[in-house]
Amino acid sequence: MTQLNFTLKQLDDIHRCGLALMTPADTARFLGLKAEERELFLYSIKEESDLDFVLAWWQGRTETKLTLHESIVKLAEKGSPAAGPIAESYLREQTL
Repeated sequence: MTQLNFTLKQLDDIHRCGLALMTPADTARFLGLKAEERELFLYSIKEESDLDFVLAWWQGRTETKLTLHESIVKLAEKGSPAAGPIAESYLREQTL
C-alpha cells in the first residue's frame, strides 16, 4: 500500500478542511488523492492514528468544535431558549 507524505502546504490544507468540518472523504477529494491514497487517508483518520495529517485534520475539527461550543454556552448564559438545551447536553457529555 502507498505511504502518504504531505507537504507543509498540504498539511495546512488538511487542517483547514478540518476547521471547515469537511468530511475525510471530501478532504481527500480536495487534496486530489488517487483511489489507493484516498483509501489509506480515510482509514488513517478513522483509526485516529498519530500521523501528522491525521492530527492536522482532527486538530482543525476540534478547534471549530470548541468555537461552536463557546458560542452556544455564551448564548445559553444570555438566556437563549434554543441554546440552553444544547449547553445542557454538553454538560451531560462531560460525565467521565
